[in-house]
Amino acid sequence: MAKKPTARVKAGTSKASAADKRKAFVEAYFANGGNALQAAITAGYAKNSAGVTGAKLLKDPRVLAEVTRRRTEIVANTELSTEQTIRE
Repeated sequence: MAKKPTARVKAGTSKASAADKRKAFVEAYFANGGNALQAAITAGYAKNSAGVTGAKLLKDPRVLAEVTRRRTEIVANTELSTEQTIRE
């Protein structure tokens, strides 16, 4: 009886790995001041296509939701407001 060939998966292409890279992209995006290209490179995406990848990631609903959540969290932690800044 012959064995059925099993599908081989390339390293780093699992759903968990993709989620980890998206999370790393979001963190790098905020760390570098909002540069999607640099964030994509930092997160481990290919340098040659990092600009396109960064733009696509910013349109991804999962990434967009995380960016929005992190931005809200950062604003809440710094507690900056326009009125407070003007007063100071």
